[in-house]
Amino acid sequence: MAYNIFIDTSIFDNQCFDFDNRQFKGLEKLRRDGLINIFITDVIKAEVENRIKYHVKNEANIIRKDARILNTYFNPNSKEIIDKLTNEFHEFIAKNIMVIDVPESRIGKKIISNYLNNMPPFDTAKEKKKQEFPDAFIIETIADYLETNDLTGIFLSGDNDCKTYIDDNNRLSHVKDIKELLDKLNRENDECTNLIKQSLESAKSNLDEVLTNFINSLDIDNYSYETNEWSHFSFLDFDISSADYVENSLIINKNEYEIYDINPETMYAQLSVPVSYQVDSVLYAEDFSCASYDKEDGVFYNVETVEVDNRFNVEEVEIDLELDLSTGEFEIISESNEINAEFNIDEPLEDESEAFKKKASL
Repeated sequence: MAYNIFIDTSIFDNQCFDFDNRQFKGLEKLRRDGLINIFITDVIKAEVENRIKYHVKNEANIIRKDARILNTYFNPNSKEIIDKLTNEFHEFIAKNIMVIDVPESRIGKKIISNYLNNMPPFDTAKEKKKQEFPDAFIIETIADYLETNDLTGIFLSGDNDCKTYIDDNNRLSHVKDIKELLDKLNRENDECTNLIKQSLESAKSNLDEVLTNFINSLDIDNYSYETNEWSHFSFLDFDISSADYVENSLIINKNEYEIYDINPETMYAQLSVPVSYQVDSVLYAEDFSCASYDKEDGVFYNVETVEVDNRFNVEEVEIDLELDLSTGEFEIISESNEINAEFNIDEPLEDESEAFKKKASL
């Protein structure tokens, strides 16, 4: 029996409308294999079209306003990009998705009643309940469709506001993203799932070596950081010098990985594995502990510039692998080789000052 999957606007939004990526391709494969039926409502179709327009225009304006050098080389034509993404969306619908319409007369009365009585998805803790009307029409349309056709379904949505309502509906369950859904459905193939676990276990030492090499080769220039309010030191700069894989951070026996494609015919599987890595960094700061302030000159003297070595742990980084179930060989197929993390930098402790390397006196 095929699962009935209803995709929310947030899913298309989170995937940046890239219908050629592995996750949408995974959905397409399950649909072709007859394992799922895919639906959206007419409201979601209109919302996605509007979100495409909004994101393209907004990001094009950012490039024109804030990325003036980049704009010299790349001047985005918003209309062409909007038309391209919208056409790709319509093609994806034509091949894979059934669009269901809102039966307004039946659903409208129920939504108004829920709104007036502060029932989900109208959250009483929020000020802008009217903005939740589209969500209400979407959820009620899906619920009505399932009730009318005596079906059950899965609502694929990153919007947690919908979850309270769905939890009370015995015909509809909730999954937060495509990867979780693909993993849930692919794990129903017990034979392949066991082969994946066995292959990972037998190749554990080699896998650790490959993951080490991959993490060590990451581009370490793409990161961000925040500093708390400091009292004794003045922040100057922060720089990452290296990244290292945390050995044995992939715990196979707990199934801490997601399977997003299994092909029993070719004996290949694609999965996402969570691993951890550490980064070595250097914090540059000014030490005012021995400084004196000259009122006449209006400056501090005897300010020392210090370097502080730090090590940060980055948890749950997902890396994509392709696994040959017949040989146990694997290949890293992650689309990005960048560190994409944010570091929260605390002020150095004064009693750690002996570990500072004094670089200069100002």
